[in-house]
Parts: sequence; structure tokens; C-alpha cells
Amino acid sequence: MLNDKGDTTICFTVGQSKYLLKEHYALEKCDTLKSICEQQRSLCDSVIADKNKIINAKNFMLDNQNTMLKLKQYEVDKLTEQLNVCNKEVKKQKTYKWIAIGSGIAVSLFSGYYILTH
Repeated sequence: MLNDKGDTTICFTVGQSKYLLKEHYALEKCDTLKSICEQQRSLCDSVIADKNKIINAKNFMLDNQNTMLKLKQYEVDKLTEQLNVCNKEVKKQKTYKWIAIGSGIAVSLFSGYYILTH
């Protein structure tokens, strides 16, 4: 239909109007659900990003702790090695001490015997 100003007017029946109104409300509902879904997805993405940051930080901490453990183990190994060297040195000195004591006793006995017999 054309009105007197030259515009086209579209007319619908009551059934068609009800159908269009239902479709309009369904479209609004879909738009609302879509915006809610996008908000939830955005929230999930931010939570996932935060969790990834936490995981990366914990992995960094684990790497640092492993490095510290390796350094401590290296230090323990070196100290154990030094202790073994010191123990060997102590055994050697004890052996020399007993040799010196034995030699001193032998020399004293020989000197005492020599002095008494001459």
C-alpha cells in the first residue's frame, strides 16, 4: 500500500504479528544468552590465563629448588671428599706416631742397655 506521502506501508495479520513478536522476543533472548556466554567465556579465559601464570611461577620455583638441591649435593660431595682425604691423613699421622713411639722405645731400650752394660 502506498500512503499519500508516497511511502510504502506494510500490514500484517494478527497471526503474523504474533509470530513476528515471538520471533523478536526469541531473538532478544538469543542475544542476551550470547552476551552472557561471551562474558562467561571471557571470565574463563582470564581464569585460565591466571592459572597458567601460577603454573609458570610454580615451575620456575621448582627449577630454582632443583638447582639449589644440585648445588647442595655438589657441596656435600665436595665436603665428603675432603673428609675422606682428612681421614686418610689422620690414619697416616697415627701410623707415623706409632712408628716414632716404637723407634723411641727401641732407642731408649738400646741406650739404656748400652749404658748399663758399659
